[in-house]
Amino acid sequence: MPPTTRKRASKPRDARIEFRVPRELKQLIEDAADLQGVSETQVSRDERNEYHNVTTERAQRTLCALGANFVMAIEALEPQEERVG
Repeated sequence: MPPTTRKRASKPRDARIEFRVPRELKQLIEDAADLQGVSETQVSRDERNEYHNVTTERAQRTLCALGANFVMAIEALEPQEERVG
């Protein structure tokens, strides 16, 4: 029987993913989902997408679960002088 070879990760990021401890990662995702009030699938999707396109409501829940607060402010811009060209 030929010896088994381990596939080498092509990039450092791939190596980090390959060597994660699945049980610990699963527990972290479960905990994050419970704290945010969303499904584990949603947490995984948000992490994979680096939280791009999350709603402000979900951003608030995520940050609140981490002990932070999300604040969005709308400020009026100062009027600019009209340029004569």
